[in-house]
Amino acid sequence: MYLTLDHYEDAYDRIRDTANQFPGTETVLIFVGPEVDAVCACLLLVTQLRADWIAHKIEPVATYTALASAATAMLSAAAAPHLHSLVLINCGGIVAIRDVLDDLLMPHHRVYVVESRRPLALDNLFGDEAVMVLDDGHVAKDLVDEKDAYLLVQFGIDAGAASDSSGDGESGSDGESVDGKESDASAHHRPSKKRRRTDTNDDPTLPLDSDREITLGLDDDDDDGDSRTDDGDDAEDEDDQNGNGSDAENRHMPEPPPNQQRTKLSRDIFSTLDASDSDDDDTVPITTLLEAMDPSAESAPPPLPPLHDAATPRRKRKRRHRSPGRTRKPSRGSGGAGGRRMALRAAESTLNAYSTQGMWTGTAASYCMYQLIVHLGRATLDSAWLAIIGVTAQAVGQEVARERYEELVLELDAQVANLATAAAVATTTTSASSNETTATVDLQSLLSGGVGLPGTVARVTDWWLPLYRHWTLYDSMMAAPEISARISAWTDGGVSRLRFLFAKLGVAVDEYAKPFTHMDRAVKATLGREFATQAPVIGIDPSLLERTAFTRVTAAGGIVVAAADVVYALEALASTSASSHTAAEATDPASARAASAFYAQVDALQDDVQLLAGIERAKPMVAAVQVLAGTLVQRRAVKTLRGLRYVLVRDVGDAAGALTSPWGVRMLAIALAAALREIGRAELPLVVGVLQQQQQPQGSEELYLLVGHAFASQEGKVRRNPFGIAFQLAAQATNTRHSHDAFDPAVVWVVKDDVTEFVEQLQVHLGAAPF
Repeated sequence: MYLTLDHYEDAYDRIRDTANQFPGTETVLIFVGPEVDAVCACLLLVTQLRADWIAHKIEPVATYTALASAATAMLSAAAAPHLHSLVLINCGGIVAIRDVLDDLLMPHHRVYVVESRRPLALDNLFGDEAVMVLDDGHVAKDLVDEKDAYLLVQFGIDAGAASDSSGDGESGSDGESVDGKESDASAHHRPSKKRRRTDTNDDPTLPLDSDREITLGLDDDDDDGDSRTDDGDDAEDEDDQNGNGSDAENRHMPEPPPNQQRTKLSRDIFSTLDASDSDDDDTVPITTLLEAMDPSAESAPPPLPPLHDAATPRRKRKRRHRSPGRTRKPSRGSGGAGGRRMALRAAESTLNAYSTQGMWTGTAASYCMYQLIVHLGRATLDSAWLAIIGVTAQAVGQEVARERYEELVLELDAQVANLATAAAVATTTTSASSNETTATVDLQSLLSGGVGLPGTVARVTDWWLPLYRHWTLYDSMMAAPEISARISAWTDGGVSRLRFLFAKLGVAVDEYAKPFTHMDRAVKATLGREFATQAPVIGIDPSLLERTAFTRVTAAGGIVVAAADVVYALEALASTSASSHTAAEATDPASARAASAFYAQVDALQDDVQLLAGIERAKPMVAAVQVLAGTLVQRRAVKTLRGLRYVLVRDVGDAAGALTSPWGVRMLAIALAAALREIGRAELPLVVGVLQQQQQPQGSEELYLLVGHAFASQEGKVRRNPFGIAFQLAAQATNTRHSHDAFDPAVVWVVKDDVTEFVEQLQVHLGAAPF
């Protein structure tokens, strides 16, 4: 089921009420993904749990295998008899939770999912009452057709029945899957497993809430094994609901969220999706069911376009009793059975389109968690700052459109202003100090060097240059992907153009070679105004570099750091800590690396000294990645195939430390994408592979870390990423040795000897796709 924003607090109340029944014992288990956004969301939740004295355990995980392994060790009755609440933060929302946790979930367990990736698994949203997904408005607004299609295919419930049985509080949990069939939203990423129905009323320790009584028209005698009868009236009712066959079949996809551009779908390419997902032996084809509904049919109807492979049998659905008061409605078109076939065909087409539309990123998990804190009435400037970092991390990684980022920044700015005002009134501080708690600062005053008191949070119109406050202005501009690509900074001519720009700005060589904080204040005072005037001389659009952002004054040294600076620092700390000898020598290296990276990031978020150390580590990494991108462009290493472009990097030079993680490889892809965009070659998605050395139990094996990046032709826009499904299909077609186990479907590890065949196979699945 899913919870709208107004009911976030209800989920937390349930967690708290359960914990109160077992004081002093761990009742909450938190699984955290490896992203900065997930770490910030975890800290926001932990602050609330600590405030309510709720014992909990945090488990950082980086892959589905690690998630299943950790859950197996922790969810047994002997290990955690009182564990009731599981929270998954950016680590499982796009797959069916029961397929990952298998038989580990007990009737008393409740799973709360906070996920920023899209598309979300429909099984979690509409088919499992034990799973609660925090909805940012996307489900209720954009998945109306998908919900109707899912209920019809999985349960045989038409839209009218679903709306009548859904509660007015918590929406989306419209019953459990009767036939155990997996939805396409999760089937493309994880192998399908037979699912068992869980009776949510078996838990004597939890209060009976309204959401646990939602049955969506499923009769109570189902549990006794009673069969249901269907005389064809339901088919006629569904035909009446959906209209004629052509209308149902032409049902269009909902509008994409505001951070996306509409992308056409190619259903033919992925028609073989999940050909072997189901391994049930007691299923019958859908045509057999239709013949049973219409015994007068002389021959079997033509085969329907399958949601899964046509050779895969389907599990027989239980039929529903007709309510005594309902009357038969006249069928439209070709009769009851024909109308039902058309409705099923349209529903399966809708689900197939949903599961093959590609990946994109929704609202940050940290922002959703911050909204929970706001509804609890416990919001502080510190909690708002964590949400700001999570939102900014998406913008730095170009996961959301600039328009969507600016929208969230304005919302957070209003929250910060309210918090600062409330704090000023509560503490009766002086007018001067309260004005320094939060402010809106323009670029000119920011560059002049004015700072506030420690803890000051300010919304600023800032330069979107990496780490420029802690670096030289020259190095920061050379490391900025947009500027570097526009002036061809990897060439002598590009370096000359940048130096010419500084000359036009009136900045001497010895000035722009200094750390930014040491530059002359008079120069910095005029820098913003002069840059807007002179930058177009060398072809740089100043508006592309100016962006609304947030800054904060650290307690250590009173240094101003931007939220983007924090993101770079956290990723640098995660990369260096994950490659430490302690993690490499552990019994489970992958889990050790994830835990080491997580706690390094947590320390930096709570200790300004650690944060500033992370900024120092990030500067050479960012510079090395940009230099490597320029080298690859000069060597023309980016190759073009039908449907994609790719580059395989064997020697990374000084960028080795940054390119051990998917985030670092994605930064390299962003730099290459900026260069391709400048020459008008942004129509094809890009695959970047970096050779890794990963320790295996039997020795060292050379692997390529591949990251797929679909970039838009216009700066500040995004489009959906098709590589999640394409990677899986290519691996199945070539039988390559690979690991497609990361929470981000656009990330895959492939053995060195198989990578060429793997990449060539990708063009088969992407060549005909419209981009």
